This record gives sequence, structure tokens and C-alpha cells, in this order.
Amino acid sequence: MKSEGVAVNLAEWGYTYDEAVEAFKDSNAVRVVWGELLPASDGRIQKRGVSFGWYVYVTLGQSQARAILFGSAATAAGIIGVITGGIGGAVAAGVYSYIASLGSDNLSKCKKVEIRFTYTGKAAGGKCIK
Repeated sequence: MKSEGVAVNLAEWGYTYDEAVEAFKDSNAVRVVWGELLPASDGRIQKRGVSFGWYVYVTLGQSQARAILFGSAATAAGIIGVITGGIGGAVAAGVYSYIASLGSDNLSKCKKVEIRFTYTGKAAGGKCIK
């Protein structure tokens, strides 16, 4: 599945890599990494390759994604384990928008949902893991 129309410009807010790491340090659902995480042969995302930016990856189980679908950006922030302000709030809003764009029918086909944000904060796609 591709993300369409979802953009969170973290760079516009002036967030740095270190701030992103700090903001998501207690989250089990979010990873902040240097370089692009590419799918491995089994479809899972692995760190591999070289990139000139950093990325924020959010991985949610179906029940977490459903709670977000029927909730709000604040619900997303609570589920991914971040405060609603700053970079955490920006990513939570992007997560909520992406999940809402999937809708209930598409979401029911996913065991997990992975959403990737580029170093500029633009949602760079999502993936339904069946």
C-alpha cells in the first residue's frame, strides 16, 4: 500500500536527529534510524544500505491501528508512546492520517502496519504486513 496525501514536515519545525531519538526513546512502536530500511526477502524491514538522511519508522499491530482509526491523533500519540507536542505530535498526526486513509476494510487485511517518514518528515509510504 502506498501513502497518498500524508505529509508531516519535521524539518520545517527544525527537529534534529538527536531530538527525534530523544522524543521516541521510550516508544516500542517507533524507530529513528540513519539510512533507509529496505524490505528483506521475508518482507520485514531491515537496516541495510547507505543513505544521506534519517527516517522515522512506526510499526503498529492491527489492534493498535484500529484504535487509532476510531480515535484521533492524540490516540495515535498515546499508542506510539509520545507526548502530543513537538516531533512526537507531528509524527502522531501523520500516523493518524495514514491509518485513516487505509480505512477499516483494508486494515482488516493487515496483521501489522509499518509507516515510514523521511528525514524531512514526509510520509514515504506504508506497508501492510499480512
